[in-house]
Amino acid sequence: MHSDTDERRLRWFTEASLGLFVHWGLSSVAGDVEISWGLVRDKPWTDADDPNKVVEDLPGTEMDAEEYWALADDFDPDAYDPDRWLAAARRAGMEYAVLTAKHHDGFALWPTDHGDFGVGEHLEGRDLVGEFVDACRRQGLKAGLYFSLPDWHHPDFPRPVEHADLVAANPDAFSTASTEYGEPPSLTEEELVSFESYYRDTKAQVEELVTDYGIDLLWFDLPIWPESLDHRLEAIYEMAWSANPELVINGRTHGYDVLGDYYTPENELPERPLDKPWEICQLWASPAWSYHEEEEYRDLSWLLPRLATTVGRGGNMLLNVGPRSNGSLPDGAYEQLENLERWMCHSEPAVADVDAGPWPERADIPITRRNGIWYLHVLEGTDEDVVVTDVPEPVSVRSLRTHSELAYTYDGRELAVSVPHEERESPNEVVVVRWPSSHTHLL
Repeated sequence: MHSDTDERRLRWFTEASLGLFVHWGLSSVAGDVEISWGLVRDKPWTDADDPNKVVEDLPGTEMDAEEYWALADDFDPDAYDPDRWLAAARRAGMEYAVLTAKHHDGFALWPTDHGDFGVGEHLEGRDLVGEFVDACRRQGLKAGLYFSLPDWHHPDFPRPVEHADLVAANPDAFSTASTEYGEPPSLTEEELVSFESYYRDTKAQVEELVTDYGIDLLWFDLPIWPESLDHRLEAIYEMAWSANPELVINGRTHGYDVLGDYYTPENELPERPLDKPWEICQLWASPAWSYHEEEEYRDLSWLLPRLATTVGRGGNMLLNVGPRSNGSLPDGAYEQLENLERWMCHSEPAVADVDAGPWPERADIPITRRNGIWYLHVLEGTDEDVVVTDVPEPVSVRSLRTHSELAYTYDGRELAVSVPHEERESPNEVVVVRWPSSHTHLL
């Protein structure tokens, strides 16, 4: 695709800044295992001291594969109301939402014609994906679907023994290339024959999602395939774009990122702006992506600095929630969405449809900008005087929350703004700096 076409197609995504990720599936029935990863012992993340860096392990929460998949018998979303989720997300400033249509455990949330494990067999064909996409439309959100390219339930998913570094409760349920998700596995001739069956079903399911639901975004995850099968993955991307030329597709494909429209770092922010659009997929409640009965949603003192850092480096944040098995969203999620909504009521202009700022080149705080206006994100712990260097004298300096003028000094192309601690009411007090129109082309 040509770059001008890409820019137009991606415009809504690059202007969105914030989206809602929804991890939902069988694990919510148990309430104490991670989605799909409950099948796996000795998970590849071990740094429980830094939840922003990696997902914490959940020791003692592995389940036998048959026991895990039997959770489908008790998956009964009788309180499923995606309109309520998405209305709260929209009020909190989110522009798009992504639902796990199928995770690694293989359970499909739509009545697929190319599989035998999902709502078609367990919920009389109730189309949970269709209900979600329709709710996105009603709430004014772009609709995205997550799709796991591995399917650990599929009988022909390749499981080369020599790469089984992670041992599932059922050893045949899962294998991966390495604990670092490094080199893809090699397959025997027999496994390659089985792979073709698995691949046909996988591609057909992707085609269903793209053609039947008119989605705006497709979120792929984790195809650990041998390099000899690169063309198979490329064919899935091309099929999806052929069916919907406006579709935005991520590049989260471990070694195949060049195929996608944007990067998706997980929980760990890049240290600098990246060379194409990016989005951090971010845990909001610890300790799991899916619903956990002991989860705790992080408050604005954690979220707002992280959001400012994300948009200040030119990225989006896809903030995750996990509904219960009955389809309801926990109270903690609604509480934090409402807190975010209150902050967005006065400060949304600083994070929505903005460009990355000159940070850290000219300041030690995140900066976002739009049309000659800079937004300085004054975070908790920041000194009372915020300094920005190599800038012209401003036309005005105001608080975004109160619209009141702020005291500042200007000397030698250095701007110092006073933001007294006692006047701060949130973990991110935004300062709006307007520059003279004659200088905006230099900023």
